Amino acid sequence: MSALLAPALSGLMLSLLAATNFRRPVLAAALLALPVIFWLAPSPTELGLTVVVEAPVVTAITAAFGLRAWRAGAFSLFVNGLTQPLLHLALTAPWATTLASWRVGVAAGETIVWLVEAALYFACLADLRRAPAGFATALLTSFAANAASTGLGLALSV
Repeated sequence: MSALLAPALSGLMLSLLAATNFRRPVLAAALLALPVIFWLAPSPTELGLTVVVEAPVVTAITAAFGLRAWRAGAFSLFVNGLTQPLLHLALTAPWATTLASWRVGVAAGETIVWLVEAALYFACLADLRRAPAGFATALLTSFAANAASTGLGLALSV
């Protein structure tokens, strides 16, 4: 049950950031919640690796499309705080104990995370919603970020 606290707190921060359009007091409160999210995460190291890899990718891609990249970068911290702990819990579940089921789980889980994160970026970042190819940009951003962090994570696990 406590493993779900990090995604729950991240989801709350995402909602507040989106609802207030990144007002400074809300952004400051959300950033202050980050250490708590990491502390509550089932695997803080994996969450840290994910954030270190994905936030710069999200920032760079959204900047290339002329969007306010700092918002996307900050938002990606909480998107990953929501999705990475849930993926970690799914991949460490008893049914994912064999190598074959783990590989299928990684592939299925990362595909779901890619689409969920793309939907969150599109739904919650006004810049992406207004962009001509907003949802395509959200899909590309999420795909590139997840491919980078998954690839690095798999390389480090070998």
